[in-house]
Amino acid sequence: MKKFIAVFIFITLLTGCTKYGNLINKVDIHKRFIMYPDTKFVVFTDPHFLSPSLMGGSKQFKNYNLKQRKMISESKLIMDEITKKIEKSECDFVIIPGDLTKDGEYLSHLKFIEYLKKIEKSGKEVYIIDGNHDINNFSAKSYNGKKIKKVEKVSPEKFKKIYGEYGYNEAIFQDPLSLSYIVEPVPGLWLFAVDSCKWELHDKEKLSITDGRIRHRSLKWIVDKLKLAEEKGKAVLFFMHHGILEHFKFYSKYVDDYLVDDYEDIGNILSSYGAGVVFTGHFHSQDIAVKYYKDRYLFDIETGSLVTYPVPYRIVSIDKEKQNMMINTKYIKNIKRFKNFYKYARDFCLKSNEHLFFDKFRKYLISKNDSKKMSKVYGRALLEHYMGDEEKVVNFDVKNLGFIGSFAYFFNKKFAESLLKDLPPGDNNLIINLKTGTFRNLKN
Repeated sequence: MKKFIAVFIFITLLTGCTKYGNLINKVDIHKRFIMYPDTKFVVFTDPHFLSPSLMGGSKQFKNYNLKQRKMISESKLIMDEITKKIEKSECDFVIIPGDLTKDGEYLSHLKFIEYLKKIEKSGKEVYIIDGNHDINNFSAKSYNGKKIKKVEKVSPEKFKKIYGEYGYNEAIFQDPLSLSYIVEPVPGLWLFAVDSCKWELHDKEKLSITDGRIRHRSLKWIVDKLKLAEEKGKAVLFFMHHGILEHFKFYSKYVDDYLVDDYEDIGNILSSYGAGVVFTGHFHSQDIAVKYYKDRYLFDIETGSLVTYPVPYRIVSIDKEKQNMMINTKYIKNIKRFKNFYKYARDFCLKSNEHLFFDKFRKYLISKNDSKKMSKVYGRALLEHYMGDEEKVVNFDVKNLGFIGSFAYFFNKKFAESLLKDLPPGDNNLIINLKTGTFRNLKN
């Protein structure tokens, strides 16, 4: 028996210590570089759209808007504006990495699709994937009236049917175990839309699980299709809701809910089989991270939320001759009914950040005065991170804190500081050479 256990341990060590060991050790780094075709596309994410029919002027809705970073009340006006901009653009397609709706309300999904129809009518294809808010969300509610009422939510089957025209119906492959699929938006390019959400675990207590994962069997499906892409000479791009790389120091320690489970192993596997660029959302910040392996690379291009300052979207173009991917960031700075929307968006975000941290500090019995002082520093640091290309402009010298406040601030100060230490490459405007993985920052 002891001999059997020893052999088992030895085999386990050989095949890797993680549940992905069989995939990691079967890695056969792709032998050749696949040329990317000329193309241009738009990325926007996390629009958190709420149907106007579900909005209201109730006290509950106003209180909700005070304590979160999403400009839900303005989601319609923002979608109006970005739809117009995309209609006028010369892009080939649009990708949206999840959190299409506020909380997965069926009516919000139906209304959101009206924008996608307009975009496709202008000659651009639209491809979506789900976010953690979109499916089986028990928080789906109407705020239109004196009382908040629960409304119809969306199952994964219904989600797939609703968005059939925006990925699923034209998919060349679909994962039978998740909502992942693959399309070929332009000849020579396979676009992997990866379902990274845990919607099957949502219930009345776990309303919307924030963190993500890629099922083991779905990962095997992805790897098989990456091998096939290489055989057929197809370049590949990925998009999904959750991050696959850390975007600042201590990211996995403080905000691991915004990464897929086992992100290091999954990143290693995907890059090994030819995936070099993944477009993500979820954390609402403008940030690009990169990791280099031997003879390969992986970029996680996170785009900020469309309803959170700085209200960004990206225009991405690929030059076939140079094999360069150029990433340019644009912003929604003006919408109807606002004289100065951009200032409003910034003030709204800063105030909601402060509310967020204030409530967290108060849970640890920190005084109101100390919580207020610290929340201003943390709130400003998070705002700067949302913008990308962070600069050290926040004063971390918080004076006259009480004993508990000083203790808490000392042990958590590194989180706020890490938000402002931007890791390379640049976050907003960048050129990546897809053949080598080298990059060049562009001026904002």
